[in-house]
Amino acid sequence: MMEDNEDLGKENDEDELELDTDLHDDDGDEGEESSDGSPAVERNLGTQPIDAVMEKHGLKNHDVMQMNRGGLTHKIVQKARKGRRIKPNMKVRVTEALNAVLKQKGIEEKYGVGQLFNY
Repeated sequence: MMEDNEDLGKENDEDELELDTDLHDDDGDEGEESSDGSPAVERNLGTQPIDAVMEKHGLKNHDVMQMNRGGLTHKIVQKARKGRRIKPNMKVRVTEALNAVLKQKGIEEKYGVGQLFNY
């Protein structure tokens, strides 16, 4: 009779383990919310117009990055081009640096933040 109880105990332990694994849904693809309960902000917004402008004029991330006095990195310029969300002040810095590069190359075009970013 004692052996039967031990077998039941093992079965119950296994059932509990199965329940524990079902409690965690790590898909992360639907119904995401931030820590304050508001809907999550989309971070990948697709290739931005700045990418086409830079391609048109044959500019590299380094060209834009080096024209800024500070605080602008290759990584920020890459994020700007590929549509990874950057802060508004960084969008302004990238825009100013791009316009400075174009002016240095003798190109008369001047762009605003709204023309280079669609978010």
